Amino acid sequence: MRLMRRVLVAAIALVVALSCAATARPAVTFVLKGHGWGHGLGLAQYGAYGYARDEGRGYQWIVQHYYTGTTLGPAGVGRVRVLLANGRSRLSIGSASSFTVTDANGRTFNLTAGTHVLRPNMRIVTANGTPRVLASPVRFTPNGSPLTLSGNGYRGLLRVRSQGGLLSAVNDVPLEPYVKGVIAWEMPSSWHVEALKAQAVVARTFGLVSRKAGSWFDLYDDTRSQVYGGIRAETSRTNDAVDATAGEVVRAGGALAWTVYHSTSGGRTASREDEWGPPAIPYLVGVEDAHDSISPHHNWGSTDAEVDCPGTGRDCVWSGAALKRALGGRAPRSITDFAVTARNASSRVETARVTGASGSTNITGATLRSVLSLRSTWFTIGVLRLTGGGSIERGQARTLRALARNLTSATLQRKPAGSATWTDVRQIQGSVNVSVRPSVTTLYRLTSPAASTGAVRVTVRPQPRFVSRHAAGSLSGVASTGEVVQVQRRTSTGSWVTVAIALTREDGTWRALLDLSTGVYRAYVASGGVAGTSPEGLFADLDPREEDGPAPDARAAPDRRALHELQPLLAPAHEVVVGGDDARGDEHVLLERRVRRHVGVRLDQDAGAVPDHERRELLSAGRGAGAQGRRLPHDGVVADHDVVPEHRAGVDHGALGDLCAQTRSRSSEAWSCSSVRTTASPARAAAKGSPWPRRSARKCSHSSRSGSAFGVRGL
Repeated sequence: MRLMRRVLVAAIALVVALSCAATARPAVTFVLKGHGWGHGLGLAQYGAYGYARDEGRGYQWIVQHYYTGTTLGPAGVGRVRVLLANGRSRLSIGSASSFTVTDANGRTFNLTAGTHVLRPNMRIVTANGTPRVLASPVRFTPNGSPLTLSGNGYRGLLRVRSQGGLLSAVNDVPLEPYVKGVIAWEMPSSWHVEALKAQAVVARTFGLVSRKAGSWFDLYDDTRSQVYGGIRAETSRTNDAVDATAGEVVRAGGALAWTVYHSTSGGRTASREDEWGPPAIPYLVGVEDAHDSISPHHNWGSTDAEVDCPGTGRDCVWSGAALKRALGGRAPRSITDFAVTARNASSRVETARVTGASGSTNITGATLRSVLSLRSTWFTIGVLRLTGGGSIERGQARTLRALARNLTSATLQRKPAGSATWTDVRQIQGSVNVSVRPSVTTLYRLTSPAASTGAVRVTVRPQPRFVSRHAAGSLSGVASTGEVVQVQRRTSTGSWVTVAIALTREDGTWRALLDLSTGVYRAYVASGGVAGTSPEGLFADLDPREEDGPAPDARAAPDRRALHELQPLLAPAHEVVVGGDDARGDEHVLLERRVRRHVGVRLDQDAGAVPDHERRELLSAGRGAGAQGRRLPHDGVVADHDVVPEHRAGVDHGALGDLCAQTRSRSSEAWSCSSVRTTASPARAAAKGSPWPRRSARKCSHSSRSGSAFGVRGL
């Protein structure tokens, strides 16, 4: 039964493959549209620019608008320490003029103008050419020209320490030069002077209130504090704004205010409690930002020259798979929906729900902003989702379930097989069921100006049907290429049992071999879970008593047993004889099946497994009244397509791949064959992209018998 197992395994694999291809996953795309850039708290830089430029507001008004109830007052602090470098193996420190270094032991050494390289061993060459090893930490002091670190100039002092074999450097700088090194890198120097002044006051305050406690430095030089570039960041306009507001800071109740700021509010700033949770801060509350629309980031989308969501293309468009990859373990598998579930009083997203095959998960807006690299937490989620792909019979309808939420101008489109153009079917708004009846296999998708879904395929199969029936031996029909067709017989109780299986050939035809007995038969296809049966009126009704009776119910439940459980039903025997009349030379043997068709095989002379005298005896027996039994080796029999060429009338082209010869014993000696190659011809092999086998593997075993009749098992 080796062949049976092989063909059954192939049939099962084909059914599984067709099922997977026809069961389309939801095609889903998410579009995130939003407002603003930043956390939304405190001064909005574009808004401040708009108030100064368009309303003529002064910096005091601007500051107090964004920080409700605050006042301006003196700073009271003269210097800050900014971390410039950390964990370095070497530092280049210099000046255009001579300068000095003082180590932890209080020793001061003069250094020549130019650049000096300092390593963790703290060895340096002094102005008189003497090498010195300094005790960490050390302080470099300028003398007429600013100090440089890695070529960048900084006002004030540079402090360096060696720890763990690595170096760190800090700029110890007066407060005003520090602010001058900040604001041009936080706000364009070309903006209105009152906006620059407001930025200077806010940056000065934020620098002081953000100082680290218990550390050898106060501030970072990047966004962990605020961006500081030293002398290279200074411009004349921003320096003037700093000088005009020298020493002024924002105070609330006498204490320094926490003057966080951001680029673009989206039209309204956020409160501290809404964005970052309690406790609330009275001066960090949401306020209207009337001129935020001048920002290119006011609304995400085409007006913004920068990419809205890094990693997703131009705008924030995510497929379900891409969103799952980004969210990782935070989200369920096979995401099908993504929706905002709660907003705070500042209109920002508080929570959103991600739904998938394994359930739903709530994720905070702050987490989504961080993980998805969103501009802000003020966003909406648009959804395009299309489901319902699969297989149908020609003439049947299919229901597609379309969803377009929070997106405008969504359209269902189709593209038939062989076409390169998508055409509109209808507009979609909300959740809509659309019945489609394609005549050929067709792709469908949802599209909008913002994005499109992937394609959903509706595969159109010809209805399986019979085209002929025989008095005995086989039934034939048509179906889609590659379909596994089950021939089923109606039982006396009205149920259906599978009695044969056939694989549809490239030309769409199939043929099932079976012992036909009186009864009613149908062809059944189950690809992708869609049952297709031959329609009423085309059943092979072999019961003459029912010729004029009612047609059987095509909707009767098919036999759902696994293929391996049907195996005993799929191997009816057919007589063959061994003949040599049509053979070409004594290396050929023709096995002729008595059911109208015949199959060409030959003994494999190249295999060397069949002695000449046995081959001659077998051939001689084939020409006579009967053949004597022989133990043929495993590779002793191969297909002979010279004997039976492709397309020859009366030839069963699929039989070589579907037959296993088994002896029908007439006495006490029998032969059985257990396997055979399934590729029927070079042409069919090429069409399937598989190599043409040079030999069919047929394994035979022997017991005593006489006579020439063989039984053929086939699918």
